[in-house]
Amino acid sequence: MLGAALILPAFLELMLLAGQRAARGPLAQWFWADSRQQLSGLSLALMALLLALAVNVGVSTMVATFSRTFLGWLDGRLAADVYISASDNAQGTAIRNWLKQRSDVQAILPGGRAEAQIRGQSVELLGLPDHALYRERWPMLETGPRAWTRLVPGNAAFISEQLSRRLGVQIGDVVEVPAPGGSWELDIVGIYADYGNPKGQLTVNVAALLRQFPQTPQTRIGLIVAREHIPGLIAALQQQFGLDDRSVADQATVKAESIRIFNRTFAVTSALNAFTLGVAGIALLTSLLTLANSRLPQLAPLWAIGITRPRLAAIELTKTLSVALFTALLAVPLGLVVAWCLVAIVNVKAFGWRLPFHVFPLQLIELVAVAMLASLLAALLPMIRLARMQPANLVKVFANER
Repeated sequence: MLGAALILPAFLELMLLAGQRAARGPLAQWFWADSRQQLSGLSLALMALLLALAVNVGVSTMVATFSRTFLGWLDGRLAADVYISASDNAQGTAIRNWLKQRSDVQAILPGGRAEAQIRGQSVELLGLPDHALYRERWPMLETGPRAWTRLVPGNAAFISEQLSRRLGVQIGDVVEVPAPGGSWELDIVGIYADYGNPKGQLTVNVAALLRQFPQTPQTRIGLIVAREHIPGLIAALQQQFGLDDRSVADQATVKAESIRIFNRTFAVTSALNAFTLGVAGIALLTSLLTLANSRLPQLAPLWAIGITRPRLAAIELTKTLSVALFTALLAVPLGLVVAWCLVAIVNVKAFGWRLPFHVFPLQLIELVAVAMLASLLAALLPMIRLARMQPANLVKVFANER
């Protein structure tokens, strides 16, 4: 970013020079030549605009990438239609027996979680049932041959991406898990995304998890239920077992709450975007106001040959917006490089997982438009002052002429 800011004046010089060479007519040639002459006084403000827009593009692209990835990941992880969390094993057994008698429940998906220490790290063991729903929707990043089939006997596991990076484990490696009955050797047959989980995680077959860790609470239950039967089933569960909204919820409710928390987490991004571009706009306004009086010797001759003050103001405004647009054209690819660094380097170092890289053209157009609006607002005051300037001020430029 520092390098891009330093080469910005040279980049703008080349763009303006190309415009001057392509211009036809004296006024058009003066437009480009005078823009080049004015560039030295605006370079610092334009550097600020470049850096602000590049950071906005980078952070906004990362957040939008995370949002898209997070929504897809939620669809995979929240596979069941209804989730139940019993207070203890006895209630869990009673709920499962009760559910087996209901015709509106298509499948009961038991689950379990246990904790273990692997190479000095606290690792979560997640048990999944052998069901087609998970085979279709679990957010796998890489899988070995017959991965899901090998998971069933209990001697294989999937590993979360962040734990894979921490332990340096890949598909085909073996991980030893300390269990109450002795060491549990697991072949790694797949790597999956587990965004937002601070712990490393191994996913195994739930029956195998209960064999190795008999004290695992059997209180988590997922259900596959037709959408039209979900409200009635939840109401019946709450009435029969006294479950509250935290103990039983449908997929849509859990997903909506997760998305709400996600959006709140990144709500400050839009405010920071507006703030940084506003600071860049103020810097541009300050530069234009500083240059306003020194610009009169360049503008007075044009006024003297018949170009009106409003037209001069419009020409000056167009020049400012032109260099702002050229700055934005350099800021967009720079911002995408920043986004790639955040996704591929910073996220991996900070969290242990890497997001896929996506480009959002409409978002880029919107950010460029906001930057141009900030430049327009910054240029309006000096241009209005020029349009309303008294002719006497322009005449004074020629006072010492012989």
